Amino acid sequence: MTDYMVWRLVKLVSVVLLAGGVWGTLLASARNNRLRSLWVATVGFVGAWVGGYAMMKLTGRTLSEPWIVWSVVASLTALHLSAILGHKEAPRRVTAWLAGGSLMVAVAVMVARVSDVGTLSLVSVAAALVGGALAHMGGARRHEVGPEDRLQSWRWFCWVARFEGLSWVLLLVAMPLKYKAQILLDGGTGVIGWGHGVLFVVYFQALWSASRFLGWSGKRVLQGAVLAFVPLGAFGFEWLVADDVRRALKEGSQAADGAAAEPI
Repeated sequence: MTDYMVWRLVKLVSVVLLAGGVWGTLLASARNNRLRSLWVATVGFVGAWVGGYAMMKLTGRTLSEPWIVWSVVASLTALHLSAILGHKEAPRRVTAWLAGGSLMVAVAVMVARVSDVGTLSLVSVAAALVGGALAHMGGARRHEVGPEDRLQSWRWFCWVARFEGLSWVLLLVAMPLKYKAQILLDGGTGVIGWGHGVLFVVYFQALWSASRFLGWSGKRVLQGAVLAFVPLGAFGFEWLVADDVRRALKEGSQAADGAAAEPI
């Protein structure tokens, strides 16, 4: 199997995961299940971007091609809106419509692969309408934030942060080998640097979403943003906010126990 076919398989599987995760956040009624779906969407997003970039490099394409730009923007929008859907108490219909539409646009553009802007526009509008119509089936219901919801969000953020930190380590190993010893760990495709960039973007999205859900202060969010620019800084931030999260989980659990003890 050629390198191109391997990366094509990676992208195909990842797009399926991305689509499944996004639709999970759209259709699940319980927030806990929506947050679980967000894990799947995140893995799919990273895999699709890395696999797509490797395919692009192997075929001599560039990021400036319209359909590539559109698919990147649409998939990022779908992931961002999925994070909102996963964390919101009762997501608005318009958010679901936009998430479904963005996902369908990303998939349709990847399949069409046309560079003509007019044709891309028609494909995107049609895909957005279909995605928005399907998203109308969403079943999110309003309910209070529970300890399990907070724990799911915290775990999701932690794993995003850890992989972002590990990508820093891999990049710090790969760069000296490339320029000092002419050893290319990624075969010269630049996948390692691109992968770090993708995880960097996802980290900031996760930081924004989780901070609002877990009640972090603006100071904490700023610390998380600054530490992202430091190698292994994401690990440091996880340690920094661990006590805040434990306190929030404990308070949430006590509040839930208190509400359960009240007479009906």
